[in-house]
Amino acid sequence: MEEPGRSWPRDVSEHIVKTFKRLMELGVDPRAEDEELRTAIDVAVAMELHGVVLLFSEEGKRIEEKRVGMKEAQKRKESKEREEMARQKEEDSEG
Repeated sequence: MEEPGRSWPRDVSEHIVKTFKRLMELGVDPRAEDEELRTAIDVAVAMELHGVVLLFSEEGKRIEEKRVGMKEAQKRKESKEREEMARQKEEDSEG
């Protein structure tokens, strides 16, 4: 059997990328490890599936952007709550 890698036919490589993308859309965790502690990205790198590696880096970037965005939204919410509490405290002390 031929070693996987750059010799992947284009149509097979595209099919693999589409399959990985669909699995991630369905909620499969690309960071889950198999019994040998390998993730899907580890396997993709080892098999030189550059399209899959790119897909994971794009997905990772999107997840990180979402996480950072959620963190920033939480910070803004907490800041507004502190401002509201300070305003309320000030009103109570004046009244």
